[in-house]
Amino acid sequence: MTESLTYQGGGGIRLHAAVTGPEGAPPFLFVHGLMMSHLVWRTQFDSPLAKTYRLVAHDLRGHGMSEKPAGFDAYRDSRLWAEDIAAAVAACGRPPVVVVWSYGGLVLGNYLHHFGDARLAGLVLCCAIMGQGQSGPPPGPDTPLPFLSEDIGTALPALMGFAGALTAADLDRRAFALLTAQAAIAPAHARRGCLMRKEDVKPDYARVTKPALVIYGEADALVKRAEADDAMATMPHATLSLYPEAGHMPFFENPERFNGELASFAKTAFGAAV
Repeated sequence: MTESLTYQGGGGIRLHAAVTGPEGAPPFLFVHGLMMSHLVWRTQFDSPLAKTYRLVAHDLRGHGMSEKPAGFDAYRDSRLWAEDIAAAVAACGRPPVVVVWSYGGLVLGNYLHHFGDARLAGLVLCCAIMGQGQSGPPPGPDTPLPFLSEDIGTALPALMGFAGALTAADLDRRAFALLTAQAAIAPAHARRGCLMRKEDVKPDYARVTKPALVIYGEADALVKRAEADDAMATMPHATLSLYPEAGHMPFFENPERFNGELASFAKTAFGAAV
């Protein structure tokens, strides 16, 4: 059974998480990517993981069921993002394994910058980014990218294209509709605010001492293999797991393998008694 959890994040905004699994069990904290929500983790919530572990799926600010503050400033301050994750970590009740996907890698990097990894049991990076805007300026307020448009008629076709690019194989109609709807729920100012940040969090990951697992789909059309290589170079103690036929969503495209790897990683992060 899935429950809802709310807590206060950076700047006092209301944040939401979906929760399942035994209360008090070792927790996984899932952090989704840009323009998505907690719903992307449904293949983990509906798996045997939920019988052994507490699963907490956090909605980023401006996304899903979390508050969507107006203006760009609410999305540009790394301290606010860090405090959001700190609140989610505290809501887990004990140090979690944090599983981040895509843009979630940048958000976790903000947390590591301000709070370090002392309150974490381990890190799993799935097709995650560790920086943004390093090869050029990020899109500003007037950048005419269709998916950043305030006009839904302009934005929606681009959001549909984004949803279709998330996996290597074609999505069925239900999955495609769900991913597109999640993208549309994030308002244009939140999408734009997230992309207006210019940051490099690799130095923050370089200080990580907790166990780490890097997962990458080799057919990823959105995040380059170089990101996984950078993660491994930054955290040489991490383990790399490649999914040859998966795209940007290995946890959805091959959930049996992904969930099995999380369960195995938990033995290292939480201890063999789990």
